[in-house]
Amino acid sequence: MLFLSALAFGVMTGLQNVTEAPSAGSDVTSAVADGEMGLLGTTKLPGPVGGDFVNVTLQERPSMWDMYLNHCPKWRPVNHIFFQVANVFFLLSFLAPHTSSGLIWLRVALILGCAFSGMWAWSIECYLDAVLWNSAFIVINFVYFSIQFYLMRPIKFHKDIEEVYVALFKPLRVSRRQFRRVLMCMRNVRHLKCHELYAHEKVTKVDSLSLVLSGKLVVSQNQRALHIVFPHHFLDSPEWFGVSTDEYFQVSIMAMEESRVLVWHRDKLKLSIMSDAFLQAVFDHILGRDVVHKLMQVSETMAVSNGHLPNSYEEGEDKPMLVVKKAGDGPGITALLNRQLQEATFILYNGARLQKLLSYYNLSPTFPPLPDFEDADFTLLTHEDEWNLVFNFILGLPWVLNTVVQIDDKTCVFRPHSICIFVSAMVKAFSKYYRNVKILTAPRPHLLPVLFARIYMLKILNDCLKFCLKLLNIKTVREM
Repeated sequence: MLFLSALAFGVMTGLQNVTEAPSAGSDVTSAVADGEMGLLGTTKLPGPVGGDFVNVTLQERPSMWDMYLNHCPKWRPVNHIFFQVANVFFLLSFLAPHTSSGLIWLRVALILGCAFSGMWAWSIECYLDAVLWNSAFIVINFVYFSIQFYLMRPIKFHKDIEEVYVALFKPLRVSRRQFRRVLMCMRNVRHLKCHELYAHEKVTKVDSLSLVLSGKLVVSQNQRALHIVFPHHFLDSPEWFGVSTDEYFQVSIMAMEESRVLVWHRDKLKLSIMSDAFLQAVFDHILGRDVVHKLMQVSETMAVSNGHLPNSYEEGEDKPMLVVKKAGDGPGITALLNRQLQEATFILYNGARLQKLLSYYNLSPTFPPLPDFEDADFTLLTHEDEWNLVFNFILGLPWVLNTVVQIDDKTCVFRPHSICIFVSAMVKAFSKYYRNVKILTAPRPHLLPVLFARIYMLKILNDCLKFCLKLLNIKTVREM
């Protein structure tokens, strides 16, 4: 803009000089050339004012373009090598890429270019103002170079923290600077001795988020072991979703051996990542995956026993679960795993019960075949639990699926924990309905329309349950 303004000012000045009218009086313009520029000169002729002009030849005035295109009939010698090197570095600065290293490149090239330009102005042309301007440019660019170089320094973590970053956050493309921002919300690294309690049931507040760095901890309720937490897994991932800091742990957590736990201040961490949608998505994904991992362990448990569960397993009853043995586990860990993930097993158990109920109807000669779907009268489903299953779970599944995955121009957010919560609520509602309503009634003519509507409802409910478990990569149980 400055260059264009200066050019416009020069053009206007040139036009004014070229088109300037001759002064009034007895002066007469003659054909006198003024130097190499060919400008017109004036000559006073003798004689009275207003006399005749005789033998006067007027030279044609030069145009604006002739003036600016031909004002350098002879170029000056090439400038000093300092001037050339300065412009080479300016050229290199224009070629810097738009990256972090490119900003370093830009600042270094500008510093060198201004340095050589100042040396040229100082030692060759002796322009003090040019020296001062270039010195100011060097100082400004050096400050920006120092800041950028400081930000690009390698960020290192403690060995245990580095393992957490590599295992959990680096695969999701979380930068070291972003992870360091997360670590700033860290409360401490807590060292636990063997049999030391980390959290006490209904006594300890849920005001932290904890990740196991080393060792093993057992989660129990009413002095019954529920599951084991291994390194790089969270102690309180379920409490992250929908539990406030004013509430208390519903389980007890105790170290089975000397352990180290990374503890974040939960509210401070949530406030820190609230302004960063990417970090929010990362934590939702990692913590949701931690919950899904527990369901996957139950799926592996079922595979060990060929997909069978105890026949007498009912909600709220104290029945033993199957045992999962891992290589290297001692007898104490094996015994504690006997009751691992009770709620997740209850989901698979009710799925098996639902499939068995439908299979019994299809294979039993007592019941007539189902009519066409269009002929079923769903207005007969008047029980409160039936309305709950239809409207909250069958018709509510599409809404839940829309909230599980959220895609925009920059991020893709996946919330698998939403499916876990939805499935858990679904099977609890079905279990309540199964206890309160006798589904397979006697095949009397006046009872068949209600039976048909209920069987169709349960078939759709079973498809919804299997679809959700398939999304979580969990195999259903075929038999009880």
